[in-house]
Amino acid sequence: MEHNLERFNVFAMDNAGLEDALLFAKQLGIEHQNTFTYEQLKIEDVRKIKDKSSIAVNEKEAFIFGKIGFDAQNALLKLLEEHDRFRYFIFYKTDDMLDTILSRAQSIKVKQSRQKNEELLEAIKTGEAKNLVLKAFEMQNLSREEIADILQNISKELSSTSFFDKSNMINRELFRFKKFNFNQKIFLFSLFLKLSGGV
Repeated sequence: MEHNLERFNVFAMDNAGLEDALLFAKQLGIEHQNTFTYEQLKIEDVRKIKDKSSIAVNEKEAFIFGKIGFDAQNALLKLLEEHDRFRYFIFYKTDDMLDTILSRAQSIKVKQSRQKNEELLEAIKTGEAKNLVLKAFEMQNLSREEIADILQNISKELSSTSFFDKSNMINRELFRFKKFNFNQKIFLFSLFLKLSGGV
């Protein structure tokens, strides 16, 4: 995830789907029950969102939008101008968005697809060394932040399964990766080798 996201409450995601947007909301620290999705936003929905936004809250909330028409975008503009540290607006279909909304939004690029994350999760579960080496090659040119985000999400997925030990291993190695500024290529190959049972 990119740095200083707490300064923003409006996000426009490139190359994203609903699952990517939900995952991003989770990364912002927003609980599932406080996430509201609108795959096709209508004017009536904007009115309800405005009513909801007039009520003070002390927990983060996310409003996630897919397709959104011209009228609904115009109706949202005023609300997006009001920075509220508890409310976030995430757009995951940005092709037809107004420039006035895009100019208020922090752009988020989705570089690692959900399918690739699922493939990595499966490779870690099975511990197949060949697959894990391929995954290390795929990830080696990502930024340090992207690598950390992907592995943290994988670790969370594993923590509630019978692969809890692998989750702990990822967390330990990530801590060292961040603290000692390891070379990311060496870090990935070393971690994935350990996850395959090779060390």
